[in-house]
Amino acid sequence: LSLQPQLEAKTNKLYGFEALLRWQHPERGMVSPEDFIPILENSEHMIELGYWVIRRCFELCQEFIEHGLSDVRIAINLSAGQFTDTHLVEYLQALLNEFSLDANHFELELTEQTLVKNIDSAIDMMDKLKVIGFSFAIDDFGTGYSSLAYLKKMPVDVIKIDKSFVFGMLENRADYQIIMSTIAMVKNLGLHVIAEG
Repeated sequence: LSLQPQLEAKTNKLYGFEALLRWQHPERGMVSPEDFIPILENSEHMIELGYWVIRRCFELCQEFIEHGLSDVRIAINLSAGQFTDTHLVEYLQALLNEFSLDANHFELELTEQTLVKNIDSAIDMMDKLKVIGFSFAIDDFGTGYSSLAYLKKMPVDVIKIDKSFVFGMLENRADYQIIMSTIAMVKNLGLHVIAEG
């Protein structure tokens, strides 16, 4: 598990971290997440691994707080299977109790694809977790399922613009315009925006 820092653009202050899975293979070296995550997502091991990642993030958050980073936030990606798992709310509540942590230290990330599969059940699950205090981010925003109709219905706090737009914005005027329009829209909705990459 690797934690990638997130910085606030205006102040360059540490905003939080995003938990990322990395695989250091003994023979192949570093294996790209693009190579192993899709395979994991289609296996019975994804939910088990996802819960290990969540638990590890709680452990790290507790360590950060003990070292003086009391306002740290960790973004955790949830797979579609994990987000629909009936034990998710119970598991997260048990971890909050075990580690004596507040849910506002964690941001749960979901892709647009996960959210639009069944909008009503997604909203129901999000509402249950929002009551506990978790915040939500839409990851890889703009990669094919963007819709203002669902965006205004869901209790989302953060929009993360996909890195493909960010990487291309200096050479491609269309990417630049998409990013500027997305930032304006997100701010008008009262949400936070993160540029990935």
